[in-house]
Amino acid sequence: MKTIKKPSHKTLDRLLLSFSNVSRTAFISLIGLFINYVLLHYKSTALLSSYVYCITTINLIFVFSNWGGKDFSTKLLVSEPSKLKESINTLLNSRVLLFLPSLLIIFLLPVVGAFKLFIAVYLLLKLFTSVFETLITVQKKFHVFLIIDFCLNIVLLVFISVDQNSANPLILFAELVFIEFLRVIVCFIFFRKYIIFRFNFTGGVSLVKFSRNYFFVALAGFACSKADLYSVGLVVNKEQMSIYFIILNLVGLCLVSYATLVSTFSANIFRYNLSSFEKFSIFSIKAGLLFSLVSAAFAYLICNYYYRITFGFWFTLLVFLNVFLFTMVLTQMYNFTRLEKQTVILKALVVTGIVNILLSLLLAQQFGIIGSFLSNTIGSSITLIYLKTHLLYARN
Repeated sequence: MKTIKKPSHKTLDRLLLSFSNVSRTAFISLIGLFINYVLLHYKSTALLSSYVYCITTINLIFVFSNWGGKDFSTKLLVSEPSKLKESINTLLNSRVLLFLPSLLIIFLLPVVGAFKLFIAVYLLLKLFTSVFETLITVQKKFHVFLIIDFCLNIVLLVFISVDQNSANPLILFAELVFIEFLRVIVCFIFFRKYIIFRFNFTGGVSLVKFSRNYFFVALAGFACSKADLYSVGLVVNKEQMSIYFIILNLVGLCLVSYATLVSTFSANIFRYNLSSFEKFSIFSIKAGLLFSLVSAAFAYLICNYYYRITFGFWFTLLVFLNVFLFTMVLTQMYNFTRLEKQTVILKALVVTGIVNILLSLLLAQQFGIIGSFLSNTIGSSITLIYLKTHLLYARN
């Protein structure tokens, strides 16, 4: 009679780390969904539109300022653990240097001066947070920061619930900036032994140059995943734009949750040999299929019964396909990153980004927001086909 092998402490620890990391990311995304709900049903559409404008603007500038993204930062820190302080200092220098040209972009935005100030401050805080996020991943401090983020976001919810503000977006953004500032302070206190900020212009510039392929990949990835949001804003009214923003946030919650689940083990994945990665790929297909079914059902229920936004069968099917394709693409991107072939990912994402922009403009005019989301899904399929085809030819 075969004995059932009990899960090892190492396996249980990994499951707990994964649960904490995904729960933390999911909770932060849920806060965004709650803000959307409150603004839509209890505040005003004007306030929601201002919120959507500022958040989408910040996210766009953040792609440029957060040069290289989290994957590069993680690889940098795990590659030389003995030089953790120096690596973090170099990361901070590169973020400060990249923030400076971002100020020019913010200055040229067609908004009032107070908006520009809040956008600049919030962006700078997000850049600092991105460095701390890398440390949280490398140090695997998911448990404690699940509690910290839970507390901070509860405070934000209290602010929004009691501020009695239905028209002034500056009050809302002051609340967001304050919470992000608290998050940076808490992270600094927690990781203070690793922080030694010494301004090093040469080191910051060198890191920016060294990580340029990662930046181009991150930028192209942003174009693939978010181009439809910015394109649809050109052809639909503000109300439809806000609804599409909410739907993308819902889908984004699913994508980020899955990506976070996988990123919990990113340091191990980057060390996999071919055999280990093939086993991981098979598991990813099964996990991705199940996750996509749950995500589609989740999006349908939340849109129809929580937001009271009409969300039919075809949109639900598109969400399933979109999420499943994302899980497949993410696995392939980890593979090519593991093999130090970021240029292949870049080529795939550039082609996909261009297709996504053109298709979203065309389909949004004909079919509205569902047409724009269709273009996003088609873009993901193109990325997957390109990467799989390249891998097949490389092996032959």
